[in-house]
Amino acid sequence: MDSFDVVTLGAPGAGTTMFLAAMFGQLQGGQPGNGPFLDITLAQARMLQRILAAASDPQGGWPDTTPPSPVPEWEFTCCVRSAGRIFEVFGINYLDFAGGRLQQVLDGDAETGRRFQQRVTSAHALLGVLDGLALRYLLDDDPRAERLVSLGMRTIFRIMRTHAGGRPIHFIVTKWDLLADAYELGDVRAKLMEFGDFAALVQSARSGPPGAPAPLVRLIPVSALGFGFAQLDEEGRVRKTGVGAASPINAEIPLIALPIDVLAQEPQAQEPQAQEPQAAQGHGPAGVVDQRSALRETVRSFRRQLDRFEERYPAALPDRQSAGDWSPPEAR
Repeated sequence: MDSFDVVTLGAPGAGTTMFLAAMFGQLQGGQPGNGPFLDITLAQARMLQRILAAASDPQGGWPDTTPPSPVPEWEFTCCVRSAGRIFEVFGINYLDFAGGRLQQVLDGDAETGRRFQQRVTSAHALLGVLDGLALRYLLDDDPRAERLVSLGMRTIFRIMRTHAGGRPIHFIVTKWDLLADAYELGDVRAKLMEFGDFAALVQSARSGPPGAPAPLVRLIPVSALGFGFAQLDEEGRVRKTGVGAASPINAEIPLIALPIDVLAQEPQAQEPQAQEPQAAQGHGPAGVVDQRSALRETVRSFRRQLDRFEERYPAALPDRQSAGDWSPPEAR
């Protein structure tokens, strides 16, 4: 079984662990039509479920932030049910250098820094977690943006530009429900392009090999709780509205996009093209009889969902702007 390693970077309070909890909540029960589902160890499943349950309680407070150490590695397995069997398709391991752990790296903690250097070098992809609240402040020209942006976006963009190495670079915009009432994803993209390191990442994607089958850079709006569950109060703080149920938005998209982009960057690992097997008997995707066919059908299912997402959010692919639309901004 193939396994993909992802290093995640995010500032304290950006919502990295909350995003992972929502992603697992969306995919643990499987996709429609007996589609792919996620599995994880019981201990990690309980931890993510507790976080999501606390956040989803309309009358409760927000869950505690993740402690700065140790550096957790969230080890998910994507599976498919077919013909009374469960096929393990691939693993995705998220090494979580978000929140206080990123600060430890910046502060020179030797052990955390050593582990970060090892894993960021060998990772299949990098995932930057951008705080939607910080972006809302930034777009509103709110002076509170500066404090959040310094550790968050500037640092993440610099690290990811340094370590990109031709790998897929995904950015998720958390707390999308706090942005979407006033701004579109194109507004967020335009603001991010004012940061020199982000713009350089996008430009490097555009100047890559012609005809590349997948974008190098993605921008994915995500909300762990959905519209109407929380709002900004008069002081600009996030408060639960106390009504409604949580309904995550795009929480599954980062995981869906990852294997597609990684496989597209590695020609030797392209989607299997073996002869079509006989359709499996019983419930499950047609044609799934072994791990290879399960991988093929999973990638096809994910590709369809990603196509629909890209149709809804054309600004999610910053490198698809025409070259004439881009000019090097003054670095922030």
